[in-house]
Amino acid sequence: LEYGATALGLEVFDDGAATGGTAAGSSLPGGGHGVNGMRERAQALGGTLVAGPAEAGGFAVRARLPFGTEEDG
Repeated sequence: LEYGATALGLEVFDDGAATGGTAAGSSLPGGGHGVNGMRERAQALGGTLVAGPAEAGGFAVRARLPFGTEEDG
């Protein structure tokens, strides 16, 4: 978690190690919108979201969300 003067940054990382639960590659029930839904929500706030395989294995999600206004400055 990063907190700056004009934005909040967040990174969530899964190292890919099996810990039980849902098998890799399967999906959970629920009808959510997954990564595309998170990306759309970030963009609606003027932010960004990048998600995908991490270089060291596993999966990473990184978001940057702005806050405040230029007048707050």
